Amino acid sequence: MNCWIANNLLPLVMHPVGLKEFVLLPESDCFALKSRTLSQLDIPLHYHSEYELNLLENGCGGRRIVSHHFEETTDAELVLIGPDLKHGWQGYRCRSQDVTETCLHFHSNLFSKDFLRRHPVKNIQTLLSYASKGLCFTHDTVEEIAPLLKSLNTKSGFESLLLFLQIVHILSISPMVTILPVEAKKETTRWHEDRVEKVLDYVRLNFADPISLKQVAGIANMTEVSFSRFFKQRTGKTFVECVNEIRIDHASKMLADTTNNVAEIAFSTGFNNISNFNRIFKTKKNLTPTQFREVFSANNLYRMCS
Repeated sequence: MNCWIANNLLPLVMHPVGLKEFVLLPESDCFALKSRTLSQLDIPLHYHSEYELNLLENGCGGRRIVSHHFEETTDAELVLIGPDLKHGWQGYRCRSQDVTETCLHFHSNLFSKDFLRRHPVKNIQTLLSYASKGLCFTHDTVEEIAPLLKSLNTKSGFESLLLFLQIVHILSISPMVTILPVEAKKETTRWHEDRVEKVLDYVRLNFADPISLKQVAGIANMTEVSFSRFFKQRTGKTFVECVNEIRIDHASKMLADTTNNVAEIAFSTGFNNISNFNRIFKTKKNLTPTQFREVFSANNLYRMCS
């Protein structure tokens, strides 16, 4: 399977709903890469049948248009555009005479549905699905992707394909991403919430076992640092705080429903230290485990006698 790397401008043809771009990408190849320097930011509104990953540099103050969404551009931005989605860039307030565009196109059918159902690449399926609305990535992701994207033209054959897949993978696990159309704001939230819920489901099923940050970061397909930041942003709590809350909830039920002693309950809910269990329980419930059981038993007895 070959990869096509080009530095020429791509032809645009008038179409009743805008400019139809015909990307120079043979069916037998995986992707096409082009780069160019613009004396002014002026890329007409257009669309094409392929996915487009666009890195725009030195274009601060311009205006990006994706479908009906308008936004001022930053000095370095990275967007992923789905097939047949209208997009373009206008000069607006941009005064730069040295705008650099690095543009990667790949076929809409490059990744088959059967392939994307496999566990290691499920995040790519989500990425491509939301690209139909347009995705804008954070500055951290831009810094990570930019050198990889630019180095694609130094690779050939299978080496270039591996680098291309690495780029797509990094985009698919990017902790923060913005879906561009205003009406898609709820969908952005849902995408992030799906990741959080997947991790919480794992914790709810495995709360009695040791759970490492490395394990759950792997479930979310993030690095440990990115996951910690992402989780705190989405939940307002650290991951450890969240695990402790789930464990304390289970311990509370056991204190109320069983006659197991406190040590047994502590160890069966994932705590490997009694002192630590007592301290966290009191912080969460304002009572020690023993006091909680006494209060709960007294309330139950009162309800039975009244």
